[in-house]
Amino acid sequence: MERASPRERKLGLLLFLLVAGGFAGLFLLETVLGFDVGRRFNPCGFKQRTHLPCITCGWTTSTQAFVRGEIGHAFTLQPAATLVNMVIVGASLTALYLAVTGKIPRFAARLYRDLRWRHILIALVVILLAGWAVTLAKALSQRSG
Repeated sequence: MERASPRERKLGLLLFLLVAGGFAGLFLLETVLGFDVGRRFNPCGFKQRTHLPCITCGWTTSTQAFVRGEIGHAFTLQPAATLVNMVIVGASLTALYLAVTGKIPRFAARLYRDLRWRHILIALVVILLAGWAVTLAKALSQRSG
């Protein structure tokens, strides 16, 4: 395993704290304070015009279920959001490992070396479109049923 520089260790800790803080904050807002984050967003213009869900419909609700630990429910609400949240959690845990041990895991070093932004963008578009396809299919089946 490669050794992480002090700067990389600090960045790893910062990434972990940002992600953990974001998810913990959302969890506390919802469960302790009873604040529904989803109600703070205006209704989706796309859904109002077409009566179909937009590409990100269900992300907030899915993420709320995800932070409550209801991973299966989150996945049924919006598969793309759950997958992205799982990747974010995995990356932040890897960053925490790097920050604590000072070692860069082999898989992370290889990903960093071999992965290009173009690949990340393509993967994200595919995930978004696949999640949207599932959400559209559910909406259309509810309409006809």
